[in-house]
Amino acid sequence: WIGDPARVLLSKAVVEEILDKKLVEQCARVGGVLYSELEKLASRYPTQIQNLRGKGQGTFIAFDVLDPVGFVAAMKKRGVNIGTCGVSTVRLRPMLIFDETHKSSRSLERERKRAARACDICRRQKERCDGGVPCRRCFRLGRRCEFTGYVGGVSGPSRRITARRPPSSVSPTHATSSSQRGVDHGPSAQQKRLEYLERIVRSHAGPEMPLDLDTLRNLADEADSRHSPSVTSHEDEVDKSITMQSLDGNVMHYSGEFSHWNFSMRIKDWLDQSVARHGQNETTKPSIVFDEYYRPDELRSPAGSLIPSSSLPPRSITDFLIHCFFQHAEANYSFVNRDWLCSQVDVVYENPMALSNRDIGTLSMIFTILAIGTQYAYLESIAEGKSTTAASDSKQFSEDAVGIQFYRKAAHLLPEVIAASSLESVQACLLMGIYTLPVDASGLAYIYLNLALKLAIQNGMHRKHPANDIDARIRETRNRVWWALYTIEQRVGIFHGRPISIASVDVDADLPSPLPGPTLSFRNPELLLTTIQLTQYLSKVAHTMSNLRTLPKSETSDCVKKLAQLQSELVKWWQGSGITALHHDEQPTSGAFRPRMHLRLEYCMVRMFIGRIFILPQDGPLDIGNRSTPSSDTVSKSPRSTLVYDCTEAALSVIDACRVISRSVGLARASYTEFSSCRAALLVITTQCLTQNTDRFRQALRDGVVMLKDMSSGSQSWHSEASLIEAFERAIASMNTRHPGASGTAGSEESDYAKFKKWEQMVQKHPSAPESTTSILASEDMAPLAGQGWRLAEAAWREDHLLMPSCTPFFGVDGNFASFPESLDELPSFLDTNFQGSL
Repeated sequence: WIGDPARVLLSKAVVEEILDKKLVEQCARVGGVLYSELEKLASRYPTQIQNLRGKGQGTFIAFDVLDPVGFVAAMKKRGVNIGTCGVSTVRLRPMLIFDETHKSSRSLERERKRAARACDICRRQKERCDGGVPCRRCFRLGRRCEFTGYVGGVSGPSRRITARRPPSSVSPTHATSSSQRGVDHGPSAQQKRLEYLERIVRSHAGPEMPLDLDTLRNLADEADSRHSPSVTSHEDEVDKSITMQSLDGNVMHYSGEFSHWNFSMRIKDWLDQSVARHGQNETTKPSIVFDEYYRPDELRSPAGSLIPSSSLPPRSITDFLIHCFFQHAEANYSFVNRDWLCSQVDVVYENPMALSNRDIGTLSMIFTILAIGTQYAYLESIAEGKSTTAASDSKQFSEDAVGIQFYRKAAHLLPEVIAASSLESVQACLLMGIYTLPVDASGLAYIYLNLALKLAIQNGMHRKHPANDIDARIRETRNRVWWALYTIEQRVGIFHGRPISIASVDVDADLPSPLPGPTLSFRNPELLLTTIQLTQYLSKVAHTMSNLRTLPKSETSDCVKKLAQLQSELVKWWQGSGITALHHDEQPTSGAFRPRMHLRLEYCMVRMFIGRIFILPQDGPLDIGNRSTPSSDTVSKSPRSTLVYDCTEAALSVIDACRVISRSVGLARASYTEFSSCRAALLVITTQCLTQNTDRFRQALRDGVVMLKDMSSGSQSWHSEASLIEAFERAIASMNTRHPGASGTAGSEESDYAKFKKWEQMVQKHPSAPESTTSILASEDMAPLAGQGWRLAEAAWREDHLLMPSCTPFFGVDGNFASFPESLDELPSFLDTNFQGSL
């Protein structure tokens, strides 16, 4: 049997016979021609197989058909060229059917395509392979043809695995042929196929794009220009393999596709194979031996210089702070395996002499986790139902001093952590970034996160591991730590105007496993996977916004439309993911309540980020009287109005979510997600108070400032940001005091409720002059001074831990109605006045 049996179409009976006798495996093993077996097939099926013949570079099997003329006509109708070697003989070749007798060797060489996967020898020698079993080249040279995926031997004390990067695109010929194989060519199937293709085109080109022939031709030409044709020339082929070496402990040495190290290792493999082929190396040892060097161990301190375990608190305190970390700080991310961490803490307390330089990252990680635990420890008193003093009192959080001591011990080990460059080093730097987020998110925390990112890249955590040579627990830890680090660094960088640290095209690491094995103590990664998807949307939005910075104004409309499309896709994805239903069903007492609320805040943050750049005026100062935010009945006029409206609604949703968190489990003063989302929402709401000063926005602004001030206690950076927004709120209140007509709808009548509130305020201001209330109402301005009502509302909110509903007016309410009279008869004595006649 000459050539590739997989390229021959056989009848069903013949295929069953080949599989039964394992002729394909025999061909691959022997590498010869099994004429005898094929002759038996021919004699056994005389009505199906007419003859066996081979020409040129391949073999075909000719067989009889019941209706040759009809068969040939049907095949030609499907666009298949049928060779003519006799009236009753038909030759079939999948995807490409031609008459070999009329083809020259040069044309055959052009039509032969490189296989998607080459055999081991062709891959090793960089030769073109047609993918057959055996392939043409191996059969012609009489060599063994195998597809094991192993292309080189191991060398040195460490394992080195090479793997090819997943192809980003498929060649047009292969894609077309593979799609045609399973297509039903009936009229209904063709109609459905056209409908599906039309929907795909409209999703990329836009719903208003006409699909006439000229438009489709232009779209096809643009697609061809963006995607270069598949490379079939051997001279133009490049190797895209990576190198990943497992070193001592959880240390991995990574080298990219086109690095110096990777190129030198490929030369080494080439020489090893050449020496083995010529029989000059009779032993199993590699022929090329060199001094391997991966980490600068000579720069590291001796083991005796480690911080003694006596610096740690008592074991009970350590266990409590670790509990606070996993209960409140980790949220929907995965920073460390809890069972593994507890086992390492056992070693530190019970056998500290066993620690070495390899454990420097673990020790630094433990100190940082204790420091983070002190930031969230006060939430345990809320969970236990014990009331605390006002959060604005900085003396309440005296545990911050202890946390700083833990942080300094961890930071003291930072040079050793960097030199170790292990998985634990990545986790330690990541946790330092988490601890410093409330202190300096755009500065120190961003530097720590980028340091962790570079250490992760050095360990190859951003790439898919090419082999199963590491423990499943370590593999899952690497994946989860990488995606937690990647998403947090992306969010901090984008929200604080930093350039991207790593392009998304350079990341192909496996996503966290949805169903970890029973031996893995990880939580379900559902929330982390959702966060990753939100970060991907955020990255797309940031990339599109970057085009607004470089394009001229006349060409920015396409970017605005693209942002509106991304916003629509984001909302549809969120509504269809089922996460909204989980928020309504989640109980505050469950451990997943805060993580799920964080997901909601992150979702609203992306929506606000998309639309807030269009809120501020682009030309000239803002005209408060004439300019307003689009309402729900005008959002369909332009993509810009749609984005601004959705941004405003997202900001109000953030304030509502923060209210829910505050009333149930309490806002975390060290949570970057809660503080940054509340801050961003208040900035958006501030702009709306300047454009449409309604009770809804004023109440949201007041409530949000109170919550923001509570979260900013203990952090000078966050206190500065909160004080700025508080100054905005006072300025807006002052404007409303000087211009009372600016609020509400211009020209509209005063409502009965507003008249009642004016009367109520006058009674409180002039309790001893009831006879003059009518004249006072007509002449005196009822608005209180800016900032006076703020203090009252703030005190009442902290006292009751319940925010006033949005319909409740802000000024003149102290939040305590316990002594209010139950009947109208008691009202005059309650007010210290005499209104019997009027009541």
